[in-house]
Amino acid sequence: RALRIRFANPAPHFLLAKGLARRNRDAEALTHLRLAVQFKPDWTTALNDLGWTLATHPIAELRNGAEAVTHAERACELTGYQQPQLVG
Repeated sequence: RALRIRFANPAPHFLLAKGLARRNRDAEALTHLRLAVQFKPDWTTALNDLGWTLATHPIAELRNGAEAVTHAERACELTGYQQPQLVG
């Protein structure tokens, strides 16, 4: 419902992605993580989650190493490489 009201708001996309991932609806979760990052490109938590998922997903079709690195590097740049959980 929140997405229908304010589609460009990144928070509902991020929360929906988390819920979809818990239900093993990973392709849909990635779509919503990408939307969250699109609507808020400086959101380090969303960038990190998207990068991590793309780098480590057990299904090859859902992995994308190049895209994962792009998001991870952006998160690290935004934090000045001062948050170990992003750099690791």
